Parts: sequence; C-alpha cells; structure tokens
Amino acid sequence: MPAKKYFKIPALIICDLFICAFATLFSALIIFEFNFPNSFSYLSVKTGYLLIWPTILIFNLIFDCYSNLWRRSGLLDLLRLVGSNFCAAVLWGALKLLDITKFSGSLILLIFILNFMLSAFARLLPRFLQILSRRSVTRANANRTVIVGSGETGTYLAQYFLTNPEKGYLPVAFTDNDPQLKNALICGIKVAGKDDQLPAIIEKYDVHTVLVALPSANREYLRSIYKLVRNTDAALKIYSGVQDYTDPISEHAGANLRSLRIEDLLGRDPVKMKNGEAKSMISDATVLITGGAGSIGSELCRQILAAGARQLIVYDFNENGLFYIGNELTARFGKTRFVTVLGSIRDKNRLKAVFNEYKPQLVFHAAAHKHVPMMEINPLEAVKNNVFGTRNVLAQCIESGVKKCVLISSDKAVNPSNVMGATKRIAELLFMDFNRQNKTEFCAVRFGNVLGSEGSVVPFFAKQIENGGPVTVTDPDITRYFMTIPEAVTLVLQAGALAKGGEIFVLDMGEPVKIKDLAEDMIRLAGLVPGRDIKIKYIGLRPGEKMFEELSMSAETADTTSHEKIFVLRDNDLNPSGLRILLEKLGEAIKSEDPGAAEREIFNFLPTNYRKQ
Repeated sequence: MPAKKYFKIPALIICDLFICAFATLFSALIIFEFNFPNSFSYLSVKTGYLLIWPTILIFNLIFDCYSNLWRRSGLLDLLRLVGSNFCAAVLWGALKLLDITKFSGSLILLIFILNFMLSAFARLLPRFLQILSRRSVTRANANRTVIVGSGETGTYLAQYFLTNPEKGYLPVAFTDNDPQLKNALICGIKVAGKDDQLPAIIEKYDVHTVLVALPSANREYLRSIYKLVRNTDAALKIYSGVQDYTDPISEHAGANLRSLRIEDLLGRDPVKMKNGEAKSMISDATVLITGGAGSIGSELCRQILAAGARQLIVYDFNENGLFYIGNELTARFGKTRFVTVLGSIRDKNRLKAVFNEYKPQLVFHAAAHKHVPMMEINPLEAVKNNVFGTRNVLAQCIESGVKKCVLISSDKAVNPSNVMGATKRIAELLFMDFNRQNKTEFCAVRFGNVLGSEGSVVPFFAKQIENGGPVTVTDPDITRYFMTIPEAVTLVLQAGALAKGGEIFVLDMGEPVKIKDLAEDMIRLAGLVPGRDIKIKYIGLRPGEKMFEELSMSAETADTTSHEKIFVLRDNDLNPSGLRILLEKLGEAIKSEDPGAAEREIFNFLPTNYRKQ
C-alpha cells in the first residue's frame, strides 16, 4: 500500500466509529419504538455497548477493510465488510448466550445489520458520485464510445470509463448478440442492439469509437466488426487485457486498449503450435542462426533463447542489424547466452572458424537475398548467396557434425518465375541432396509472405500512406499468402522438431489475400479513406512477379504430421547428377561475370513448368 494511504486510514476509522455509534443508538430507538427515555436509559445501564465499537473496528482491520480507496470500492470490499460484521455479530451473540452481556439478541442483530448497510453506503457513495461526475464531461470533448460485448469485460470497461472520465472515453451504448439483452441497462447504459446494427447505432449515438470488449475474439469476428465500422467515421479499438474482476477498476485498463492491426484482418486465426518438442530440441543446445539479424532470424533468436538454448550464435553480414539485435537480446536475456558474429555465408573460412569455435548442434539457415525485383537486376548475387552460400553452410554442417539444419525457404520456390525463387528452389534441392548422403538431418520450411518483415509489402505501404500516397499495387487481382513473424518462426521450430531429414514442411495458411484489399485496409486503419485521402495506383507486374503464389508442386506429395496445420512434402524432383553439373556451370558464369548464362542454366535445369515466363 502506498504510504499516502496510511494517512487516510485514521479518517476512515473515525468515519466508521461515527457509523457504529449511530447504528447502536438508532437500533436502540427502533427496539424501543423511538421512546427516547427508555432507549437512552437502557444504553446507559448497559454501558458495555461501547465495547461494540472497538470490536467492529478490530474486525474491520482483520478483514483489511481499509486497504482500498473508498472511491474504488467494489464487490471484494463489500465481501470484506460482510465478513467483518458477521464475525463481530457472532462474537456478541456468543457473549449473549454465555450471559456475559445483557443486550437483547434482537438489538445485537439489528446493530450489525444497520452497521453493515451504513458502512457499505459510505464506501459506495464516492463511486456513485464519480459516476454522476461523468455528466461534467462536455459533449464536445467526450470520446463517445459504443462497447461491443456487454459481458464481464464490457461491464468492467464501462465501470472504469464512467468513473474515470479523464481517460477520455464516454460509453453511450452496448451491442450484444443475445436477444434477451436488447434494451437492457448495464451500468446505466443501454444495450442498443446486435453487432450487425453497429452502423445505425454509430450514427444514432454520434459514436467516435467502437471498442471490442472480447479479449478472446478471433480474427474472423474482428474482421466482421471491421467491415461494419470501416465505412463510418468511428475508430475501432480492441481491449486485450485480462484483469482481476473482483477489483474491477484497474489503473491499467486504458493501457490494454489498442488499435486494430493489419494482422487482425488475416482470413484465419494465428496457427498455434505445441512447443514441447521444439523446447526439448532447443533446451541446453548450442544453436547457430545464419541471417540472425533479419526479420525471421531475429525472431528466431528471441524464441530460441526463450526456449532455453545454452548458447546462441547470431551470424550475419549486416553490421547494423547485428548491433540492434544484440542490444535487444542483452536487455531481455542478458549477455551470457548469446554472441553476435559478423560474417558472410559466402566466406568458407569464416564459417569454418565460427563452427570450430562454437560447435553448434543446431543450425537455422535464414540468410538469403529475398527481394524479387532486386535479384532480377542482380542474378549473379542471388546465385552467389542463395545457392553457393547455402552450399557452404551445408558442407560446414557436415564437417562439424551438426545434428540438424533447417532451411528457411519461400513459396516463391514453387514453380518459380524469377531468379530469387529459382535460387531458393535450388537451395531446397541442395538440402535434399546433402540429406541423402550424410548423417546430418537437413529439412526445409516453406511459407508465404511475412507481415512486417523488412522490405515486405506492409511497411512499404505504411511508408507510402505516411507520405500521403499514392499506394502502389501491381495488379488489382494479385494475391499472396500471409502469416505473422511469430507464426513463421514457431513453424520453423516445430518443423525442426518433427524433421527426420529430407522433408519440406508447409503451413496451412488459409486463403490468399488480395493485395488490393490489404492496401485499402491499411489506409482505413490509418484513419483515412481509400480513393479520397490516399489514392491507389496500379503499376503492373514487376519483372519475375507472379499473379499468385503456390505452396506445393505437382511433383510433391503432401502428408499430414502430428500437427493438423503442418504438412510435409516428399519431393520427387531431385536430380543429383544434374544438380552437380548445374553448380559447375553456375560457377563458370560467376567467374566470367555472365548473368545471362547463369539465368539460362538455372531455368534449363528446372523442369519445363518452372521456366521463367
């Protein structure tokens, strides 16, 4: 309890003393039918009634009735008062039965009933006055709010904002899909209708904010609410906190309100993995991550350290990225369990030195050039990094006796129409080839676009919106699969735990998302109107870009795993001798600085249906 509250306890005790004195005197008046002489003469003879007052105070202290501010009193405080008065009444009843006190039983019972009622009223009065004070919030300044969901969470938020008008939210209506609650009053606020009536309710009550008070709401539900609200002028907020409802007015309620995020609008709920197997694999292991400063790599660092890795080696060629992830990991996990190492996967000697020094047991290979248009312009760099850099990592894993190595692949490796996707496909084939002939278990994980990753469409659109537009979309019908960074990394870890060697794992990612819809949603989430405040400009497909991506190929057969959302692909496309010949020709193209030759060799090697369009 803060020290300043101790100064208020004497005042609260004095208040309770007055209440107890009044309850005693008034009870005597009731018993003697307001015969003042008989009442006071009775009490003056039975002077032991004065002992009732300290008895009640002692039990109030025992039941901690003074720990909370009275203006914050709630159900728990009333229960404490019930316990205190009940125990005091039992004590005085026992004294009556033992003939220690001469008070009548009816007087004792009446005193404690009246004392409880008056004490409860005194504690609830400040809250009642605070609720009335909301009327002082002017209509011009009030953020008029409709709360979606009138259950425990919605009631809690209504109470909080009504008693804390300075927080800026004024609840004016509820929505609830329970037809029995229509027109019911909760905290003095009307349940105005069902969720699907939100547009009309927003207009009728001049609503500025729609607050979803359902912390367990899934993405499908949030998207349905968003569709109802997006064409209105109301902002959409979500309450994501979990509070102790016995003390419903929490200082942190406002902090648990957040705006809708673009990931909330994906067409499916986040995939949740069982992490027991992954933790067993990682716990007390030495783990190396190539590309550890990137979006996927840095999240791998966080989750692997959280899972109990003995030591983590963060390997990356990005000096600034290493600096930032190193600072973050130090703040969260301390300095003792990880090391940042600057180096390139193209450098065999550097890789060899790092592997020999730290002796990793698990390797996650996330280092790659991934930007499609950039690799179309610089195909040799894609080959150097994504193909030969990957081969360097695989060879070093075998030489160092690494137990397991997991490749971070891409849906662009499926029937690739661009250099980046083709080099990632070759990286997958290298993993399968190395797995075929060595003890190290090699596997790949293939997924779609990752929301918020560096250089991806979401931060790109966000920057365009910040600059006032236009937002550039290649084609109105182009679609992509999306997942969040934590989802992607959890999949990688789970796949690593399931792998026996030679697999390509894919995630059931739901339905693909139209990039046009994504752009419009992001503009609306920024509080703007697509087409009016921010224009959308269609610029046509970029070199090597496809209208839609796939997660598997015709040559691959999909099998289920122990997780219903993860599938394993068995690839029948491996041509070991052809792969070795391809690497020799690509090496020659690099030596002669001939990007055209490299592209020809890549797409001549891949089956006809892979050919660049």
